[in-house]
Amino acid sequence: MDSIPTSVEIDDGDDEGTVWEPEETARFLEHVYDDRLSALYELAAYAGLRRAELCGLRWLDIDTDSAGLRVRQTIVSVTRKQVTPEQAACPVCEEEHVGRLFKAPKSRKGRRWVPLAAPAQDALTRHRDRQRDEREFFGIDYQDHGLVFCREDGAPLRPDRVTVEFERHVRACGLPVVRLHDTRHGACSLMLAGGVPIEIVQLILGHSTPDVTRRVYAHLMRKTTSEQVEKAVELLTRHRPRRRAP
Repeated sequence: MDSIPTSVEIDDGDDEGTVWEPEETARFLEHVYDDRLSALYELAAYAGLRRAELCGLRWLDIDTDSAGLRVRQTIVSVTRKQVTPEQAACPVCEEEHVGRLFKAPKSRKGRRWVPLAAPAQDALTRHRDRQRDEREFFGIDYQDHGLVFCREDGAPLRPDRVTVEFERHVRACGLPVVRLHDTRHGACSLMLAGGVPIEIVQLILGHSTPDVTRRVYAHLMRKTTSEQVEKAVELLTRHRPRRRAP
C-alpha cells in the first residue's frame, strides 16, 4: 500500500489547521467525483472558497465564460435565537429556512472576484446538467433560489450538513482528518506553488490581512528550503570521509 504523505499543520490565527498535500487533495477529489456535491469540493480545493461562500454562490455570480466568479452572497449557520423573524426571512422566497441565514460578505475583502481553474469549470458544467435534471424532476415543486449548490428540490443547503458530508467522505477515503475550512489553505499553497504572488493570492482568498497568506507560504517554503539546504550541504559533505560513531 502506498504511504500517505504527511500533512502540513499551520496556524490560521485563532487555531491550528492541517493542509493536505496535493496528492491527498487529488485522492479526495477522485473519491467524491460521482458525489452530487463534487463540484462544491472542487471549488473548495481550487478556488479556496469558504463554506458560507460555497453555500451562497449563485449562477448569476459566475462569469458567462466560466473564467471566474464573484463572491457577493453567503449562507451561514444560525439558530433561531440568533436572528429576528425579519432577519430570518429568505430574500428570495421570504420564507424562513431553519438553520440558514442569507448574508452579504462581512467585509470588503470578502466581496471579490475569484478565478476558476479548468477542473472546477468542468465540475460546474457537470453539476449544472445534474441540477437541470433535478429541476425537471420536481417541476412546479422546485424551490428555485438561483443557487449553484442546493438541495435536490432547490432549497438552500444547511452549511453544517455540508461539513458533516465532507467529514464523512474524508473518513471513507482514509485521508488525514482536516476541516472543510482547511481546504482554503490547500488552495493557497497550490497557488503559491504555482508562482501566483502572495498579494494576488491574498486578494483571491479574501484574507483580511497578508499574515495568513504568509503563514501558509512559510510552511510551503519550509519543505522546499530544507531540500535546497540538503543539496547545498552535499557539496561539502561528499568530500569528507565517513566516520563511525564512537
